[in-house]
Amino acid sequence: MHTIQAPPGHPGQPAALIAYGFLEQQLTIDAPDPDLPAPVLKAGEHTAHGTTDILRHGADRGSGGHLGDHGVGVAATHSGSSLYPEELKGSIDKWLVVAATLEAVALAWVEPFAGKADDKAREDAKSAATTALEQIKVDLTAEAGRKFLTGASATIADVAVASALSPLFGSVLGKPLQAHFGPVLAWLGACHELPQFAKALGERRRIEGVGAMEREGNGRRRVAKGR
Repeated sequence: MHTIQAPPGHPGQPAALIAYGFLEQQLTIDAPDPDLPAPVLKAGEHTAHGTTDILRHGADRGSGGHLGDHGVGVAATHSGSSLYPEELKGSIDKWLVVAATLEAVALAWVEPFAGKADDKAREDAKSAATTALEQIKVDLTAEAGRKFLTGASATIADVAVASALSPLFGSVLGKPLQAHFGPVLAWLGACHELPQFAKALGERRRIEGVGAMEREGNGRRRVAKGR
């Protein structure tokens, strides 16, 4: 049995739900623990700490496949799981670093973590978010027709970055910034159209292409595997 426990409202939990939902693996959610600094995944004798390690663990040990259009799975090959394919690991790892930055930004702005951050920390976080968004925009527009961060199909790079970024829109990034980052909004919307994202992030609302993350309730619940 694979079990995840996270601080309340932490964006790493929906990221894990998205990955496990696509891989058609069951993931049990333990009650939130406000004393945890980051999510913890327990998978048999293995324990993964933090969003990046959890996603890598799931992708490397899952059934394989990537998040194609409309959530249709594409089988893995000998090169490894297509959520984290060997030939793209360098690029994906770069995006996982960006996701970690955005996750830290979210923790400075989004409740219940925002209460621990002062005004300077929030402004620094907003500046870091803008820098990360510029990087996403440049990469998405560098190649005509690119729909996801590393190519035509989504990987754990998209899972990690989108999960960290979703709660920031509306609460942190106003309409002028949103308009400037049109390609980023289009990419985020494409992610939210995938059923695995929609299920994990909660009810989608269309605010210039941005979805809303639904907070997890208290207590343990078992997530149905698959679509």
